[in-house]
Amino acid sequence: MSILLSPSVRTDHDSSQELTVSQLLLKQMVLNSVTAANTRRNYSKSLDDLFAFAAGRPLTRALLQEWKASMDSLAASTVNVKLAAARRLVSEARRNGLIGAEEASNLSDIPNVAQRGNRLGNWLTREQAKDLLRVPDRSTLKGKRDYAILALLVGCALRRRELAVLDIADVQQREGRWVIADLCGKGNRIRTVAVPLWVKAAIDAWLTEGELLEGRIFRSVAKNGTISRSSLSDWAVWSIVQQSAEEIGMKRLGAHDLRRTCAKLCRKSGGDLEQIKFLLGHSSIQTTERYLGSEQDISIAVNDNLGL
Repeated sequence: MSILLSPSVRTDHDSSQELTVSQLLLKQMVLNSVTAANTRRNYSKSLDDLFAFAAGRPLTRALLQEWKASMDSLAASTVNVKLAAARRLVSEARRNGLIGAEEASNLSDIPNVAQRGNRLGNWLTREQAKDLLRVPDRSTLKGKRDYAILALLVGCALRRRELAVLDIADVQQREGRWVIADLCGKGNRIRTVAVPLWVKAAIDAWLTEGELLEGRIFRSVAKNGTISRSSLSDWAVWSIVQQSAEEIGMKRLGAHDLRRTCAKLCRKSGGDLEQIKFLLGHSSIQTTERYLGSEQDISIAVNDNLGL
């Protein structure tokens, strides 16, 4: 499939990166086929990398294998995302009649890099989580908002995208308690998330101070205290977590690590594994088990009571 024969034009987002007309067309087809903002960003960067690596050569199976081999210094998960973007490009070219089924099958048949072990990521202890929640200055409007964001991430295990699109109407009473009702998460799986009273109090404090009655819960706050009508982006949520984490000396702590923290603390508090699965919105109990990982407990070791 030769997609590198048209005169080159400059992209709007990066004047140093040149793509051909055909490349721009194919790239747009791919981006139009995905809805998640994070996936769009990853695919866009991956396709730019692929086009740059191709350097005017036609896209062939041999070239894709060479591209894959050139990424041996990257994490397996990163390489596999890039390969997924390439497969989506081939798929969209096939769907739009640019290549045949046999060629598409040949180009798509590039195996992923095997991932070994479980990536456990980061999480906070209970005391670290308390320290993090103390960071926002709750005497200010922005502080109330940031505290409510951290409270939802730690207390309800939300993904940052789920948090960013929350509406005021999503927080409802069900069976005598507050919940986030019918939350649509990853893979379009629907779940209902229980909201602890302390988290609900944090949300109420922000909404009351901001005089917000409908629409998105979380909005941008200007330096003069003005609240924007537009919702907060998921990357803004990431930034709030990063800045707060740095205040307590934690580096490389992301919003997803707070989701993991919630799951870990639930388990340490005796939470049932299946109920944690429902909270996280996982499709299987095995996913939750891998997510939580295992920890060695040497204070009460398994070989202390062998009866010998």
